[in-house]
Amino acid sequence: MTLILSCLTPKFIVQVSDRRLTWPDGRVADDSANKAIIFHDRVCFAYTGIAQIGAQRTDEWITDQLLHQTSLQQAIDHLKSALDATICKLRAPNRHLTVVIDLWGRRRLMYPSDPGA
Repeated sequence: MTLILSCLTPKFIVQVSDRRLTWPDGRVADDSANKAIIFHDRVCFAYTGIAQIGAQRTDEWITDQLLHQTSLQQAIDHLKSALDATICKLRAPNRHLTVVIDLWGRRRLMYPSDPGA
């Protein structure tokens, strides 16, 4: 089980997570895995759930999705689309993935489903 804790203040963001990956039967797969990715020094993406997407570690897969995105909105939209397209192809027991995004900024992102939009 992964724990992701976030503290956002007007001056900084602190996000921490454990580093242990386990197999479904509880055996330890890796005690020093990375579960957080920093984007443009303002955003932290962290994940809990599946440790691999295809043959790639989940943190590396997320990093690859964010690599050529130039704006935060573009990065979030691209990551969401890529996750939607990829996760639906996995078998049911391997679909559990949650991505937490902590961002630093003064603008509020608006989505069509957002009641404030």
